[in-house]
Amino acid sequence: MIAYEQNSEWLEWANRILHVTFNAQDCVWISHIEHDKPIAVVVYSRFSPYNCEMSIATNGAKTWASRQFLRACYAYPFLQMHLFRITAAVEEQNTASLKMLRQLGHVEEARLSAWFGEQDAILFRMKKEECKWI
Repeated sequence: MIAYEQNSEWLEWANRILHVTFNAQDCVWISHIEHDKPIAVVVYSRFSPYNCEMSIATNGAKTWASRQFLRACYAYPFLQMHLFRITAAVEEQNTASLKMLRQLGHVEEARLSAWFGEQDAILFRMKKEECKWI
């Protein structure tokens, strides 16, 4: 089930998975729920008139990435918010997330030195015209 409800428990679940602290007043999220538990939460934050940051928390299983859920995840920033691009920053050593973003169609754009403390970040972008999910 795709949940657009802003359930704070699901955001806290994403915070634990991602080791971050998203504040519910500063972001929006879409959740993929099975058996009343999240298997994925996609958080949108740092909004500008043209861009937002997208963060994806999953339970590690590949079942989270259904076509229906991915369409919903990309429809929100591009079709509902009318943004031109989305950005994702990933720890350089997080090979699973790097691979996932590339498979979803994100394009590597830059390296951010010491973005995650001692680790660099790889910055990805997806522009609306590049998105195969909408």
